[in-house]
Amino acid sequence: MHAYTGAIFVALGIFAALLVDQCLHREWREALRRGLVIAGAVVVLQVPYAIHQVARGFSDSAMGAVTGSIAGVMGGSDHLRLAASAVYYGHSLNFIQIAPWYIGASAWIVLGCAVLLTIRYRHDSVLLAVTLVPQLAAIIGYAVWLGDFQDYYYLSLMPAAVITVLLGATALVPPRFTHVAGIALLAAAVAIVPARLRYAARLPTLPAYGILVAASRQIVRLKQPMRSIEPEFGLPPTSDPEFIFRILGGRIDRHAEWRAVISPDGRVEYLR
Repeated sequence: MHAYTGAIFVALGIFAALLVDQCLHREWREALRRGLVIAGAVVVLQVPYAIHQVARGFSDSAMGAVTGSIAGVMGGSDHLRLAASAVYYGHSLNFIQIAPWYIGASAWIVLGCAVLLTIRYRHDSVLLAVTLVPQLAAIIGYAVWLGDFQDYYYLSLMPAAVITVLLGATALVPPRFTHVAGIALLAAAVAIVPARLRYAARLPTLPAYGILVAASRQIVRLKQPMRSIEPEFGLPPTSDPEFIFRILGGRIDRHAEWRAVISPDGRVEYLR
C-alpha cells in the first residue's frame, strides 16, 4: 500500500469497482450494503487518527495545505488548474515509468490507450473503474492543488497507467496474436531495466539524513519543546528539518524558549 494522500484516488477506483455493477443493474439493496461496508471500513481506519487528535487536544492540523487549496478554489479566489495537472501527470509518467528516456507524447499515448481500453472492454465496468477512475480522479483532484507538483504524488497511479497502456495497446492486436504481443511487451520491459537501474543510482540522495536523525535524537533526549530546528547545511527545498524530531516524539512550539541549530558535522547548539 502506498500510504500517501494521492492514494485516495486509487481507493476511489476500488470503491467504484465494488459498486458499479450493482448500480448499473439497479441492485440498490446490494449497492447500499456494499456502500455501508466501504463507509465502515473508512471510519474504522480513522480511529487511530481520532485517538491521536484526542490525545493532543485537537491541536494538530491535518492536511492544511490541501484543505487550504480546496477552500481557495471553492471560494473563488483561485482557479482550477486542470491543464497544469494533466501536463504534470504526463511528466510523472516519464519520470517514473520511462526515464532515462523521454517521450513527449506519453500522456497522449495513455489517453489513446484509455479510449481503446474503454471501447474494447466497455462491458467490463469493474476493469474500467480500477484503471480509468484513479487517473481521471487524480487529474481533477490535483487541479485544486495550488502548490508545486511533485512526481511522487502520482506514484500510486502507475499500476493503473501501465495496465491501461498494456490492455489498450493489445486491443489493436488480432486475438490470435495477443500472446505474442504480450511476450514482446514483457521482453521490452525487462530489456530496459538495466538502464533504469543505472539511472536510478544517479538520482539525488540525501546524505544529510543521517545527520538529521542523530541530531534529532539528541535534541529529543532533552525533553524540551523547541522553537525550531535549524540546519546549517543545505537541504532540498521540500525538506522539513523538523519532521524527524517530531516523529521521534519531540514537540515544536513557536513560543518555546530554545531553538536548536545543527552544524554540518552533526553537533547541536542550543540558542535561547
